Amino acid sequence: MSSSKSPTSKPEPETTPVIKKRKCLMCNKDFTSQHLGERVCVNCKGTSAWRESGYYAV
Repeated sequence: MSSSKSPTSKPEPETTPVIKKRKCLMCNKDFTSQHLGERVCVNCKGTSAWRESGYYAV
């Protein structure tokens, strides 16, 4: 018997994502994070420093 999910589908998270204000790790400004793992704002993700991954906040 086959399952309804494809073997290549993303696994469901164990907890629901928590949308909240967090500080960006690059520019240190507040932004609305869509989940726990999102720690860099959209503006910083658009920079060449982010794409080249040669910059990080100290």
